[in-house]
Amino acid sequence: MPTTIFAIDDSVEVLLSIGATLEPYYDVRVATSGEEGLALVAEIHPALILLDVMMPGIDGYQTCSRIKENPATVDIPIIFLTTMQDTADKIKGLEVGGRDYITKPFSGGELLARIRTQLEISSLTDQLMKVNRNLRRKQALLENDLKAAAEIQKSFLPSKPPKDNAIEVAWQFQPCDAVGGDILNIFRLDKDHYGLYVLDVCGHGVPAAMVTASVHQQLHSNTGMILKMNTSQPPYYEIVSPAEVLANLDKSYPLERFDKYFTISYMVLNTRNGQILYSSAGHPPPLLLKNDGELLMLKEGGTIIGLGGILPFDEGKAQLEPGDILFLYTDGLPEYRNGGGELFSDKRFQITIGEQKGRSAEEATEAVVKAVISNFGAGIPPQDDITLLAVRYLGGSGQQK
Repeated sequence: MPTTIFAIDDSVEVLLSIGATLEPYYDVRVATSGEEGLALVAEIHPALILLDVMMPGIDGYQTCSRIKENPATVDIPIIFLTTMQDTADKIKGLEVGGRDYITKPFSGGELLARIRTQLEISSLTDQLMKVNRNLRRKQALLENDLKAAAEIQKSFLPSKPPKDNAIEVAWQFQPCDAVGGDILNIFRLDKDHYGLYVLDVCGHGVPAAMVTASVHQQLHSNTGMILKMNTSQPPYYEIVSPAEVLANLDKSYPLERFDKYFTISYMVLNTRNGQILYSSAGHPPPLLLKNDGELLMLKEGGTIIGLGGILPFDEGKAQLEPGDILFLYTDGLPEYRNGGGELFSDKRFQITIGEQKGRSAEEATEAVVKAVISNFGAGIPPQDDITLLAVRYLGGSGQQK
């Protein structure tokens, strides 16, 4: 079907000239007044309207305004036809919704060129609107998928702190996107030992979260990663040392395979005697706040996970006394920036941790995150995932609360 052009002009001579010029290329419909044009335009729904300005009854400006008020015809491009040369008249036409002006008398070539230009613009606009609608639909689907992925990621977190008279556990977890690359966990290895870790996959969004999910599964479904079977004598298993756990992860997650690396602090806590074995892979060093206020950095470890066993991981030991609090975290806290771009910094973070002396694990984690985001950042959303795990040691018999 040829494209329909609707010409509205009170001059029969002008309409005949328009028809003679356009009919080889378009389906031309005409009206001789604004009232007649308004009655027909919704029915015809042309691709473009040629509209005379000076007409008896309602003039071209009024006709254009009425066409633009109708949602069914608002997008139809309108080219004004006029003998007026005054700039103010042309501006008025553009203000009421006109796209262009052609001054009478006009040549057939100019008329065709102006029409083709406006039709091309309309076509491109329609294409952009269609692409935009598709993008919005895809964005909505993606947001729904991200929400679902975020719920799945939350399921990897401990459902609740372990019930144990020897320790008190709390955490704060705030991904900066719907899903992020951080995760934390604490889980029982046997009646006297817990494994605990905080890890941070480089990047954000679904790719980082997929690696996070995979590592979580490795550390839980793959028992051999954290426990070795030993059939020679009871208890017929050995707890895998933190350094060996990191070495196994380093071999399982080579950078060239996943195109992602991650950092992690992994520990084994003996709740009977308060001893910790730990190792970190390129991760911010855990902080141990002693009951007397001394703050220790647990620095032993090695480089990031993903280098395929090039470098060994060192292992450290620490001793918890009743009332001590152990903090594992990701760099989203010390590297948080406020509205002025100022870094919270390792120094401020360590001072903030030191201020948690005598608090419960839950009070401490809430206070630290509040100090960073609310007090320092005035509530500005974090630029990186926020993860903080605190374990307060109460003693082997749980005598302190």
